[in-house]
Amino acid sequence: MQENPIKSAFAAMQAAIEQKQSVDVMTLISSSGEPQMLLLYKNGEIVGEIINLDFTNKIKSYQKNHSWNKPVLFTMVDAQGASQQIFWDCVLPQPKVLILGAGHISRSLAAILSILEYEVIVADDRPDFANTRSFPTAQMVLCDSFENIISRLMPTVDANTAIVIVTRGHRYDFLCLKNFLRANFGYLGMIGSKSRVKATMQRLLEEGEDPARLSKIHSPIGIAIAAQSPAEIAVSIAAELIDVFNGEHDPLKRLEV
Repeated sequence: MQENPIKSAFAAMQAAIEQKQSVDVMTLISSSGEPQMLLLYKNGEIVGEIINLDFTNKIKSYQKNHSWNKPVLFTMVDAQGASQQIFWDCVLPQPKVLILGAGHISRSLAAILSILEYEVIVADDRPDFANTRSFPTAQMVLCDSFENIISRLMPTVDANTAIVIVTRGHRYDFLCLKNFLRANFGYLGMIGSKSRVKATMQRLLEEGEDPARLSKIHSPIGIAIAAQSPAEIAVSIAAELIDVFNGEHDPLKRLEV
């Protein structure tokens, strides 16, 4: 017996959630026939079909040329000239956050992000700071040289990854920033004063980095809420992550520390 296509689609959605994959979900809601659902993965894989292959490809083209930031209903005309309504939703895993540096701001930030159910990885080269006692809610705590940390974490970075650079010194901030700048990140932020940020950006330009790529850096980091204490700065960073990953980011809002 052939498996119910809707049941197969829901099973695929459940698997995507468990495997922390993102997938676009298209559901035909204007047909008088059986419900139809189409899942479109970021790697090009598809599960299901709506109406027929030609109409499915038409939906794929629509998805490619439009950005999703909330559930939306759109209309497409099929080969017979009939209007078909498609409900577009998306299964998105919570972002993974790499916190580079394990100081006071990082402790508060990791605790806040755990409440938001983000996956948190903290890394530093100091055993007294980078340990599970200091970060009991983190999914992983790495203690190694920053060179080794970068090599280990770089392959894990994708568009659903936030990189927060809050190391103890400019040397390590710059090292992390320069390397992770090449990754396909969803967010890249570095703490610092305006003068420090300006000097960092100038150095990156002199070393041949693409100005368009540099414009993707959030620095000074965080949303401007007049934060002063480490915990308050952590709140501002967490707020910016929410802002970015929910698609409502205003690049003019920054926190100078």
